[in-house]
Amino acid sequence: MDLVTCGSKVIVIMEHCNKHGAPKILNQCTLPLTGKRVVNMLITEKAVFEFLHNELFLKEIAKESSLEEIKKTVECEFNIVDNVGTF
Repeated sequence: MDLVTCGSKVIVIMEHCNKHGAPKILNQCTLPLTGKRVVNMLITEKAVFEFLHNELFLKEIAKESSLEEIKKTVECEFNIVDNVGTF
């Protein structure tokens, strides 16, 4: 809890989908929140996202994934940077 309130950079690393294949990146969090609007970067095995000005931006896609797959497995809307990288 101290990490999200001290003004440091917060990076979340998580699985992209749950064990049933449903998106874990949702429109609204369904779990109790430790902090609101404190995450700077979100990294999954399929993609890297960054939060800028309260908007989500896709920055990188895994070589094994595609943009279409990312769109299908993310519930919320996101922007795409001009030069999406791969990892």
